[in-house]
Amino acid sequence: MESTKNRTSNRMTLEARWDDLKGRIQEAWGDLTDDDVRKAQGQWDRLVSVIRERTGEALETVEQRLDDMIDEFDETVRPRSG
Repeated sequence: MESTKNRTSNRMTLEARWDDLKGRIQEAWGDLTDDDVRKAQGQWDRLVSVIRERTGEALETVEQRLDDMIDEFDETVRPRSG
């Protein structure tokens, strides 16, 4: 259940912070073109599809890498509680 909650949160972060994240995504997947990134328009499913088409990576691999990237991004922009 935690991963579903996390993925939902990461989808919302992707949409809300697309302008901040698209450069990082393009760096992580160097095969992506500017046009590929524009096609995704900050939409999780579109982005995953574009990455898979361009790289041939498995669905689970792409989604896990995106989750990890967005989690890392969140840690850098949100203050730690405690």
